[in-house]
Amino acid sequence: MKKLIDIFVPDESDNPILVSAISFQESAVWATVQNCVYIDERLLQCYKDKPVSRAFQSMDKYDILIMIGNFLQSKEYELNGLWQSTRLSYDPIENYNMVEQSSDEDYAASSGSSTDNTTTYDSGSDHKTGMTSSSANSSNTNTHSLTRAGNIGVTTSQQMIMQERGVLTFDFIQHVAELINDNFCSSFWIPSDCWEGLR
Repeated sequence: MKKLIDIFVPDESDNPILVSAISFQESAVWATVQNCVYIDERLLQCYKDKPVSRAFQSMDKYDILIMIGNFLQSKEYELNGLWQSTRLSYDPIENYNMVEQSSDEDYAASSGSSTDNTTTYDSGSDHKTGMTSSSANSSNTNTHSLTRAGNIGVTTSQQMIMQERGVLTFDFIQHVAELINDNFCSSFWIPSDCWEGLR
């Protein structure tokens, strides 16, 4: 019966090639060389003696590798999102962060005019000698910014710390290894004590 290790290690070689030998598209940001080597090691450590599913028993191991590669590429969106979520920067005990901005403008305008009438020394009637006018405009814009951040009190800091511990213990490498195991290996298997080394 063909086991995972039979497709994992090529003939006359001791090097695992299951994931690291697969060519990934550039958009698969999770498939770094380091991640692929770690996944190879996890598969070798925990699933090497697990039988390959009956559907793959008669297939050539390199064809199975191609199928695994195609399967992982079909999961690209999910795996990229999970991998990037492990790289986010945030404050684990802050659940509220909002910026409010507003602006208001004051505008004022005024205008006026005046006419000067004077009487000359050689006339008994007033003559228009000049006219003046004036206007003034003013505007003022005020911008206000308010930042609110912290814990709004719906969830306590202790609860958020407990949730953060759950985030921290998410194992991306194990998740990918389990995807391969669940989809390409038989569900009938007596596990070895490989898990003891991981605890």
